[in-house]
Amino acid sequence: MANPNVIGLEGKRFGRLTVLSRAGSDKNGNAKWDCRCDCGVARLVYSQSLRSGVTQSCGCMNKEINSARIKHGLSASREYKAWASMIQRCTNPKNAKWPRYGARGITVCERWRDFENFRADMGDRPTGMTIDRKDNDGNYEPGNCRWATQQQQGNNRGNNHLVVLDGEQMTLSDAARRSGIRPATLRSRLRSGWSFDRAVHQPSTNTRN
Repeated sequence: MANPNVIGLEGKRFGRLTVLSRAGSDKNGNAKWDCRCDCGVARLVYSQSLRSGVTQSCGCMNKEINSARIKHGLSASREYKAWASMIQRCTNPKNAKWPRYGARGITVCERWRDFENFRADMGDRPTGMTIDRKDNDGNYEPGNCRWATQQQQGNNRGNNHLVVLDGEQMTLSDAARRSGIRPATLRSRLRSGWSFDRAVHQPSTNTRN
């Protein structure tokens, strides 16, 4: 029997998948959805798998990662290890770092899903450095990433802006998520001169924000 309380997912994106339409429910009332992957393949996926991030493609994403490991022969390189770790923490809910990355909405841009593109943009990884996002609320993409020392990364994380929302002190990122807007949007509003109250409570007109 279909569950009347199921929230519609039509048109929404989950990783590489775009939800096309409802495809009924199983005998336990779990909703299923017809989805199309960016590569063109159609796949039937359960709501839970989409929302949890367990399923983010038709299977092509894992194939590409495995193919890159074989194709480039660089699986032991510092650059490849940084790239593979980045992909895992942003796409695999079973990864130990998922709560601080994928679960927060941090993604890897489409260009960097290909290791060759990532290496071309980032260059060789210097000894003692790891990949760092300049904006900790931003995604892994050209312009927002650099190779940095542990001290540089620590200083970057130490710049978290603390605010008070509803009588509770929290980081700017947490305030944005509690208000249902993207942290990057909140930061942009504040840089534009908005008051904190207006910036955190005014709904965004952009569905991506």
